[in-house]
This record gives sequence, structure tokens and C-alpha cells, in this order.
Amino acid sequence: MPIRYLDDRCLSNFVATYETKNLKHAADAVGMTQPAMSKSLSRLEDDIGIRLFERKNRGLEPTLAARELYECAIKIEAQTRQSLLRMSSFDHSLSGNIRIGAGPMWSWLRMPRVLHQMLADFPNVTVDLMTAPMKLLLDELDAGRIDLAVGEIADSQLPNGFKERRFSPVRQWPYVRSDHPLTRKPSVSLADLVDFPWMGFFNNKVFATSVAEACAAEGVALPRIPMRSGSMATILSLASMGDYVVVLPDDFGPTAEKFGLSRIPPNSWELWDLDSAVVYKPEEYNNGPIGHLVDLMSNP
Repeated sequence: MPIRYLDDRCLSNFVATYETKNLKHAADAVGMTQPAMSKSLSRLEDDIGIRLFERKNRGLEPTLAARELYECAIKIEAQTRQSLLRMSSFDHSLSGNIRIGAGPMWSWLRMPRVLHQMLADFPNVTVDLMTAPMKLLLDELDAGRIDLAVGEIADSQLPNGFKERRFSPVRQWPYVRSDHPLTRKPSVSLADLVDFPWMGFFNNKVFATSVAEACAAEGVALPRIPMRSGSMATILSLASMGDYVVVLPDDFGPTAEKFGLSRIPPNSWELWDLDSAVVYKPEEYNNGPIGHLVDLMSNP
């Protein structure tokens, strides 16, 4: 049986269709018409000699063959991108693309500084940034859909074959709007803090555990968290509108102040440290742009 070579354009169109489960959405994502997308998928099915999708009422249902091909396509795409990045490390005129996953706090404040320097040092390399909780980012990293992930790491389980570089812990503080009732108290206890609703981040389990331990030690109830979000802008904006408490890393002070928030100094309760790290494949560290990015993240 002859070896079948897959057209890279058809393969990219297949990936878009697999991820959207909808021909029109896939066509829009890659900038082509729906009939052209349908023709591309038919060509791919003819090339490999097997059906990839079944039409269902709710959209396109991938076959078992499609699931296998998708995993292969993601690996091919990641290897191609990383090869181009390795070439760009010794010839900066070459282009390449890095896909980064970052937690909400990193995306909001630290990543812009890192990326500004990265894009200056490698002007022809493009960056795609995904913001999500670290647990989801590690899944994306393991699947090959991103090249590295940075965020709160704590006790997260690393995928096989990956390495982490931990950063120095960052002290976190509670913030409230400047005219919040707590700002009028000469001394604020943990019991005072938990009397008010808190704004929270998705999947911040380590921080939740630290707060629970502190509350248990002081004999007070856990804070009520009426809203969780992965958006720092949403959390800060909401905190500025009502009597909420939001806990932020120390270097977010100037940003919090721009939203009209004030820091609450500790009384009997302890502050909570934020542990974060960048996770990557050790062999890719020697890939110029990726290794450079890891180093920049270590000194943001």
C-alpha cells in the first residue's frame, strides 16, 4: 500500500473543524468559505480513505479515526512550530510562533512586561497568549496545544516529560474600595474580612485551602464568594463597585489603586503567599526563543 502524504492546508482545516464541530465556524476561523471547507475535508477523507465526521443534529460528530488524526495533527503542528523557532534562534530574520498559557494574574500584569522584551529581542516571532487557570493550561501543554505555561503552580501535577521553574513566593494582600466600611476600622481582623463577600478566581484551590486553614485557626466562618472569574479586569471592576474583598499579589498595588482600591494591613491573621512557576519541556529550553522567554519570566 503506498504511503499517503497529508496536505498541510487540509490538515489545518480538519483541526479547525474538529475543534468547532461546525463547518461554518471552522471556515470562519481559517478565513475561507463553507463550500471550500467542505471540499477540503472531502479531499482529506479521499486521501486517507476513511470518513472523519458524521452529521448529527447538534453538528459534526468526529469518528474514531478523526480523534486519532487530531492527536497526530496537533503533534505535527507543534513540532513544525518548534522547528521554526529553533531556526529563528540562530537567524532572527526568520519567523516563528510561540503559544503561551498564563494564569489570570500573570496575564494581567507580568506577562505584558515579559512579552514587550521578548518581541523586541525576537521581532519576527509571533506570540499567541491563552489565559486560563493553571490546571487547564497543564492539560493544554500536555496535548501540545501550547509550548509553555506560567501561573500559580502549588501542588499541581506536571505532565510527564515537563519541568517547572518556580519563582520566589509573592505576598498577597486583601484590597477593598477606598470607601469600604473596613477602611474606617483602626484594626481589621480575619472575622471582619469574612463578614464581607469576596471576589475569587477559578480553580484557586491552594489559596482556598490557605484561607480555610486560617479561618479554622481563628474560629471564624469561611468567606462567601458570590462570583468567580478568570478575568482580572472583571474582579477589580466589581471590587470597586461594592463592599467586596479581593486578594491580590503585592505588585498589584499600583493597579489596584487605579481601580480605587486600598490595601488592608494584617492584624491577627496571616498573609497568604502566591507560589507560581513556568512549566516547559527541558529539551525546548535550548530552543532560543522559548529558553529566552523562560528566563524573562524568571525576572519579570
